Amino acid sequence: MFRYRFCPHLRTDLSEAILKHFPETATPESDSNWGYHRAFEQVPGSIKVTVKEGSGNFTYTNEFWSDGVHPKGIKMLAELLSKVRHDLGSMPIAVDNLLK
Repeated sequence: MFRYRFCPHLRTDLSEAILKHFPETATPESDSNWGYHRAFEQVPGSIKVTVKEGSGNFTYTNEFWSDGVHPKGIKMLAELLSKVRHDLGSMPIAVDNLLK
């Protein structure tokens, strides 16, 4: 990050506030706001995930490789940006418009 610190457009306070509120861990099994990023084949660092899906009498087991997680929808992003706005007092207009 230091090689860009003199860029007049880089908001280091915004970056630091986002990283401060970004979750340390995300567990898709217990947090419905997160899902597994699915890989089509085993890649370095990936894990094999087995998930039971469906409901009622129709359930099936889905197996796939995952190399990370991703947020589902924009709820997590909106919560994160609200916390950042509270810390900073204001947001860049483009980011602030995401919350409307």
